[in-house]
Amino acid sequence: MTPPRPVEITPHMAIGVALALLGVVLTLDNLGFVEFGEVMRFWPLIPMLAGTAYIVQGREIREWGIGLAWLLVGTAFLLRNLDIFHFDLTDFLPLILVAVGLKVIFARHRRHQAARWPGMPDPTQPPPPPGVPPAFAPTGEEAFATRFPWPPGAPAAPGTAPGTAGAGAPTAGVRGQIIRVFAILWGADRRPRGPVAHVEVSAIMGGCDVDLRDAVPTTDPIAIQVFAMWGGIDIRIPPGWSVEIEAWPILGGVVDNTQAPALPSHRVILRGMAFMGGVEIKN
Repeated sequence: MTPPRPVEITPHMAIGVALALLGVVLTLDNLGFVEFGEVMRFWPLIPMLAGTAYIVQGREIREWGIGLAWLLVGTAFLLRNLDIFHFDLTDFLPLILVAVGLKVIFARHRRHQAARWPGMPDPTQPPPPPGVPPAFAPTGEEAFATRFPWPPGAPAAPGTAPGTAGAGAPTAGVRGQIIRVFAILWGADRRPRGPVAHVEVSAIMGGCDVDLRDAVPTTDPIAIQVFAMWGGIDIRIPPGWSVEIEAWPILGGVVDNTQAPALPSHRVILRGMAFMGGVEIKN
């Protein structure tokens, strides 16, 4: 029996809860039960909730930093709305220099770690035959299962069904990354490498660019959850992947500009919503 999947507080969930609560508060205000202005004093609880989720469920320093930033911003505005702490936005302009400095530091760190990324082929292994993905080098606590046997004719790894080894087969037994990209009044771009299990992208009055051409799906199909509100999302996938659109456009657009492959290696299901925004997936 498969254990129940724990509930995760993601940016998508925070956005959905915020929109639902806004509708409830507006309805109660129209009926005269609550005062809209008084309730909206507590709107900073939403970014605080999103920041807490990033910190608790984050897997890398980048996610923890984003969560801490949202938590501090929400706390500052909540104290300001409650007349406990007074400030002007211009007081925090020097923090832009801090953000730029941290970005330079972590960008240099990522360049040093690129050679050890688990998604890179193992240079110590012989080259695979045409149409067979290469073996991957183990790094840290994660190692790729030997799903594609070498040399040809060798027995497959345990748990691999006969005939499934080959181009496009998902890397079963590998714990994939959960890619979450969130942009509000700003832009964000990600190009994950290595195993990927799930992708979530949110853009509110901003833009997101996600490049999956170096990603290795651990599930088939791989789900991409999107939410665009007064913003745009661009997703790039390899030419061999097929796309199924299940996203809803509301006063917006969801466009599939990919070329359908004759023999798809992976399937992608695009879910979510574009509310007065746009989502484009292409290769």
